[in-house]
Amino acid sequence: MIDERAILESAIEQEPDRIDNYLVLADVLTAAGDPRGELTVIMHRDDPVLADRRRELMDADRGSIFRETGDPVEMTWRLGWPQAATLDLSVARHRLQLAALLDHPASRFLAELHVTIATTGDDDTLPGSNLDEVLEVLARRPRPLLRSLSIVQREIGGGSHAPGWLTVPDVECGHEPDALWPCIPKVERLRASGGPMFHALIGPALRTLVVEGAPFCDHGDWEAPQLASLDARCDLHELATLCGRELPALRDLTVRGVSFDPDSMFAYAEIGAVVRALDRLRVPVSFIAGHGGDLEAAIERHVDDLEHLATLVITGVEPASIHGAVGVDTLPNLTLLP
Repeated sequence: MIDERAILESAIEQEPDRIDNYLVLADVLTAAGDPRGELTVIMHRDDPVLADRRRELMDADRGSIFRETGDPVEMTWRLGWPQAATLDLSVARHRLQLAALLDHPASRFLAELHVTIATTGDDDTLPGSNLDEVLEVLARRPRPLLRSLSIVQREIGGGSHAPGWLTVPDVECGHEPDALWPCIPKVERLRASGGPMFHALIGPALRTLVVEGAPFCDHGDWEAPQLASLDARCDLHELATLCGRELPALRDLTVRGVSFDPDSMFAYAEIGAVVRALDRLRVPVSFIAGHGGDLEAAIERHVDDLEHLATLVITGVEPASIHGAVGVDTLPNLTLLP
């Protein structure tokens, strides 16, 4: 017997932006008495007259998910299905909530997932405090439609413990891809915040990467051929490490933080090579001039490295320098911000 629902769900996974497949699936679900079919049609029509019914169906759907996860999950819907989910495990500290969310039938077409994780110093006894366990939950539940993934670590206790990387035991760094990457092959946006999470970065569809802290091993391989935008909160050494990767498509770089290095970022060949291939650069003044250095003199020294940029924004500039329009005559593409 042909399983029409399974065929349509597979078709949606192949073409998630094709609305017709959702509507045909809605007919099948409605015929089977599944209220998600009605919700799909109502959301597609977007008729204000049906707003109360839409809210009623969404509340019922939300309630069924909460009964499984045990705690509220912040969610948004698209065409009758949860589209994005935000789960704060730094409060509940229970990885089973994440597993319950991903195992719920409603999460099949989830496109965005945002998870906050508690790290607890030297205390590994709290459920969910081990990052590896949370990553393992993700790795065991492939998400072929996931487009955006955010993993943020929040420290809630003292101690020096840092979570380990999820990989095959006894394999040296960089020799074995992390277990998560094959499960999220279509992720286009990744945010990784906190301590060590991954040996490598394998993102064939990745276009935007937000990095805070040091979530990647210094020596792991990167395969991100489409990565066009990098937003990094880091120091100068960490920026040089990031720029030492293969980043053939990178055109937009935003750097946040403060450098206490007396040298500018151009003292690092890796950074200079990346900057010369960019279209847009946003960077703190200390990265351009060095800690305590003279911005105008630094711009004069590095004008050849910066003049090709379509947009150059330097942040953390003293108000007097902004009012004096330091460097604007030299670099018309320059914007100075406090």
